[in-house]
Order: sequence, then C-alpha cells, then structure tokens
Amino acid sequence: MLIPILLLIAVILYCFGINRLLGLPPGPPPLPILGNMLSFNWEVDKLLLSWKAKYGRIFTVWLPFPMVVIGEHKVLQEHIVKNGDIYVSKKNPEQLMDIMSGGLYGLAFEDNSIVKEQRKFAMRALHDIGFGSAALEDTVHHYAQEIVGRWRKSGDSPVDVTENIMRAVGNIVWRVTFGLTLEFDNPVIAKFQLLQQEAIQYMAGPFMMFLEVFPILRKFDSISPVRKVKESFDESNAILKETIKIVEKSFNPDNQPNGYVEAFLVEVKKREETGVEIGENYDELHHLFSMNKWENSFDTTVSTLRLCCLELVNHPEVQRKVQKEIDEVIGERV
Repeated sequence: MLIPILLLIAVILYCFGINRLLGLPPGPPPLPILGNMLSFNWEVDKLLLSWKAKYGRIFTVWLPFPMVVIGEHKVLQEHIVKNGDIYVSKKNPEQLMDIMSGGLYGLAFEDNSIVKEQRKFAMRALHDIGFGSAALEDTVHHYAQEIVGRWRKSGDSPVDVTENIMRAVGNIVWRVTFGLTLEFDNPVIAKFQLLQQEAIQYMAGPFMMFLEVFPILRKFDSISPVRKVKESFDESNAILKETIKIVEKSFNPDNQPNGYVEAFLVEVKKREETGVEIGENYDELHHLFSMNKWENSFDTTVSTLRLCCLELVNHPEVQRKVQKEIDEVIGERV
C-alpha cells in the first residue's frame, strides 16, 4: 500500500514541480513520459491562447520534451528575432527529421558549421539572383494581377483563395529556387500542395508525437502513418531532384545565375578551382538545401497570405488602412 502512495506523490510532485526544478517558465502540468500530448487537439490555437491566459505570455509545453512558447509579438521580437542564432540549436524531433530527410536537418533546423556557412551563402545567393530586385517585383506584380483577375471573373460565386495564391506563390518560389518559370496552372504546383497537406495531416496526429518517446514504434513504419508521410515526402523530393538535374544539365558557369540552384553550382565551381573543400555530402546537401528553399518558402508564404485575406475580409477597416497606405506610398507607380 505504501509503494502506490509514494508513486502517486512522486507523480504529483513531478507534474507540478518539474518546470520549477528545471528553471522553466510555468505551464500546464505534464504527465510523466507523455507530457501534455494528450491535451492537444485540432484547435491548437485556442488551446495555446487558453494556456497563455492562465500561465502568462511565456509558458512551457511538454511534447513530450519541454518547449517554451512565446505568446507575445514584442517579446518574440526582443528575444528570437534579434538573437536568432542563439535559438537555432534547439532540440529537434529526431524521428520526424529522419522520416523527412534521412536525419539531415537542413537550413532551418541544423546548427553545424556547414549549415551556418550555407545560411550565409543563401543570403548572398538570393541577392546575386535578384531577390528583392525590380525584375522580381515585376514578376510578383504580374502574378498578383493574375490572382485578382481570376477572383473578379468569379463574380458573386464563392472563391477558394488558397488555390490561386498557391499557384502564384509556387511559381515565384520556383523561379527563385530553380530559375525556371512555369505556367500559372502548371499541375506540379498543385501536386506539391496536395503532397504537403497529406504529410502535415499525418504529422499532426498523436502517433507522430509518440514516436519521439517510443522510437521502437519505427519498427512498424510499414503499417503506421509514417508510411504515408514518407511517401508524400519521397514523391515531392523526387520531383525536386528531377528539376535540379534539369538545371544542372543546362547550367553555364559563365552566365549570371538565374536561381538559387545555379548560384550554388557557381559557388561549387569556384571552390573546385581554388582547392577549397566542398564536403562529403555535397549531393545530399545540394538537394536538401534547394528543397529547403522551395518547401519552406512555399508553405509559409501561402499560409501567411491566406491569413492576411481572412484578416481583411473580417476587418474592413484594415482594408481601408492598407489601401490608404498603398495610395500614399506607392500611388500610380504600379
């Protein structure tokens, strides 16, 4: 009888004292091993807001490892944006990263010297290929007009804003990454969106969270949601690798690079000529970093623009402020 009582006391002390013991911000009491995973559902935004209201603007969530959540824009700016390099070396979901990219974390998650160098190169390469230039601005303006034109043609019928935004953003990111331009309705963009949605749907499930606690579950990949996630990523990565091969075949080092992939190839050629070491996993890293530029830019930009549309629809006064600023700052220049 004494042992169960002691175990119960130990569990209670763990749940309500582990954050303080580790010097972490307060948060919902985590269960041993499982953390707060059982509390999560599809309405994650509402759940996090409720925890913010209860525990403050900075709180800890265990999934199943401790994650500090910042729930205020000003604090995020002060600590994360200004000191981004400090927070890059955070703990990553090892099993998920292995499923997605064979253990290579890429530009967004890895923190070794090779990746740090690649981040610097990525910023320089984007500048060299005209990211933020008038030429790219014209491309963005062209696709923006295409979106607006298609919405107008729909008249009073309901419009799914995601589809046209997805196609426009996909074409722009494709051009920046590969230096190639696709037709607006090219099915490859829609295919990517579908594959990513399928992967996210399975990754958001509780099974994927349990993988980090019980890696032995990987022995059942063939009959678990992991199989669907791997299939989605493998299919999208195969398309990207094929596109990279097309760029490599037509690559001319004497010409100005048209996209990130060509800029990468120019850098490799320079290193070969000067005898600078390229690295053991050149091919893998080349593909991975190029995919990072495409996948991360595509999904985040589409999601942001969708939320912007939702904000404007629900708040007409914001529409008027945006239009006023456009008229005052840009005027008739576009």
